[in-house]
Amino acid sequence: MIENLLILAANDSSAYQIGKVIGGLIGLAIFLGIPVLAVISTVMYVKSKRSGWMVAMILSIASVLVGLVLVPVLFIGAKAYKEGADRAMAELAAEERIIESDDGLLKIQMRDGWQQRSDLNENAQLQCGNPRLEEYLIVLNDSKLDIDLTMDEYTQAYVQELEGLMDNAEVGEIHQLKIAGRDAQQVEILGSIDKIQLVYQYTFFEDEQHFYKVLAWTLKSKKPTAFKNFNKALASIQLTSSADE
Repeated sequence: MIENLLILAANDSSAYQIGKVIGGLIGLAIFLGIPVLAVISTVMYVKSKRSGWMVAMILSIASVLVGLVLVPVLFIGAKAYKEGADRAMAELAAEERIIESDDGLLKIQMRDGWQQRSDLNENAQLQCGNPRLEEYLIVLNDSKLDIDLTMDEYTQAYVQELEGLMDNAEVGEIHQLKIAGRDAQQVEILGSIDKIQLVYQYTFFEDEQHFYKVLAWTLKSKKPTAFKNFNKALASIQLTSSADE
């Protein structure tokens, strides 16, 4: 991480930018100068037949030929290096967006612009979102030792609870999907709270020891973009080994 920060700092410094420009100009001068030298030395050798011009001609022509081979190789290599560096930085950024629930049972990869939060629900084991985009997501779970319900009953109970908190609630159909390789159920709930039109995406799944509920919400007008981010976040969920203990 420190090394990456140093590289970024160096790239952003004015000295680095000046050095890069100067280096480029020197490289351009050499690249253009060698062919010119090859032409001049060839002409002078033909005229004078001197050994010095012959040596200069041979060396400059050889340099041109080597350059014709090396330039494409260096270009391809530089392009491959940049692509590799870009992938590495993207992977690093993705890793930095992975957060773990407070109880250590699962991990999720936050979307770009999301941040961990602690003010959305005091009972949530994981909270994140982006206030600017009005995208919020929390994860809660219950131990099966404390709740004697089937998955269907668990889903219905919490959907009804949320429905009761909203005005003019509209509950969509329950859809089946997979979360972390496990069967899951998802429902969309539209309604208003304090006259603000909200849309919720409620997702439920279970492991051997716990029921999980992932509640994500946004403003009604922001649903298309927000739900894409919610679905990508859901697809990134990973249960840890602690979940099966």
